[in-house]
Amino acid sequence: MDKWDSHALSYLKKKQFQPFNKTLLVAVSGGMDSISLLHFWHTTGRKTFACRILAVHIDHGLRQDSKQDRVFVQELCHSWNIPFYYKTLNPATKAKGLSWEMWGRKKRYSFFRFISNKYYANYILTAHHLNDQLETLLIRLTRGVTLKSLGCIPFFREPDIIRPFLNKTRENLLAYAKTHNLSWTEDHSNTNTAITRNWYRWNYIPNLIIKEPQALQSVHKLTSIIQELWPTIRHQLTRKLIIKNGISLLHADSIEDLLDCDFLLWEFLALFFEKNGFILSRGIFNSFIKQWKQSPQDIKICITPRKNLILQGDFIHFQSVKLEKPVKKAKYPVIEVKLLKNEKEYIHHWDWQNIAYSINIKRYAKPENYIISKKKNWKTFLDADFFTSTLLIRTRKSGDRFSPLGIASRHRKLKTYFINKKVPKIDRTQQILLCSDNEVIWIPGYEISEFYKISEKTRFILELEIKCQN
Repeated sequence: MDKWDSHALSYLKKKQFQPFNKTLLVAVSGGMDSISLLHFWHTTGRKTFACRILAVHIDHGLRQDSKQDRVFVQELCHSWNIPFYYKTLNPATKAKGLSWEMWGRKKRYSFFRFISNKYYANYILTAHHLNDQLETLLIRLTRGVTLKSLGCIPFFREPDIIRPFLNKTRENLLAYAKTHNLSWTEDHSNTNTAITRNWYRWNYIPNLIIKEPQALQSVHKLTSIIQELWPTIRHQLTRKLIIKNGISLLHADSIEDLLDCDFLLWEFLALFFEKNGFILSRGIFNSFIKQWKQSPQDIKICITPRKNLILQGDFIHFQSVKLEKPVKKAKYPVIEVKLLKNEKEYIHHWDWQNIAYSINIKRYAKPENYIISKKKNWKTFLDADFFTSTLLIRTRKSGDRFSPLGIASRHRKLKTYFINKKVPKIDRTQQILLCSDNEVIWIPGYEISEFYKISEKTRFILELEIKCQN
């Protein structure tokens, strides 16, 4: 084994990624980076870990010669005896307002997930490397960042995406490709410097590395430190939250402690919003800081038509707003969410009373040694085998029943659950519910039904996350 391979395997060991006897799905565009990744796992990886290798390719349909990339990768996989899967996208399906980069990324990972589930792959591997990490860091620094986002591209992204070459530079991969006489294709759109990432790649970073030869390694250290520290930072911030009657509150002293550190205060408030089922926007954050510095006791920020953020006594919390009109005149619509058979990750959007809502849906095979995820108020994990085509999002109606975790009874009234949880009457009529047919399966912000939880018999997981933003 040569020095390059030994160094790569040492990095995998350090990251505790040892995929013995696993099935790995390698994303291959046809470029030098991904061809090197495929070759490494086809040779050294397979020999070391006795793993099974699959390859997947996406033709975005944005270039006239893009088909040549697919044919090249397909023929290469055939010569290496690697199962190959591909999909050609239709650019006409891109939603208005969505960037081409974001559209392509969503479609790519959706198809990767589909193939991974269909052929029981344990992990999806992508060829991100250290130059990609530096490009991402520069883009985030110029557009505005949070502390967590400075960690940039993680080695591992839940539930099963791995970046094995994050400690390698583009020059390292080029040397590997030349050593093994590899061929690859060139995507000429990657030289278009009108795209921000390409401008950094070709105009800025080469000069930066000439001036500062250790820049890439310094970025590797910085991002690694932040990724390692972030779970601890989040844990410490979570400890500052006060849970009272199942509701997350903030003590005024916690804000004062962090007032001079925007990075941490942002993360703290973002965590507080997340625990209460909201998304912190930059506008709300700036408004909060401005009002707090002027007069904390007078803080009142409208989050939704029914929720204000206020300081009451020593605690910051979300206060329900009584509407002048009866609730019945603002009846929540019934939203149909179709479970698409060919899409394993997608987002469904809807609007109500000038508030944008979305539900992010993921479906994937239950990993080996699966550990049930900790409760997240507006994110949940269900047994996907119970669902077929359509879920409903609605508010409660007469006769609703709900079986909380630990209680296997379909006769308990939803009203009883709300009373036990001390949910205010004004909130009960507007609490959204996720239903299958006429059965309540999840109360976002609270818990799921006993009958739809993940068990030892579960084969596939349905991951749902609801978000709203004014």
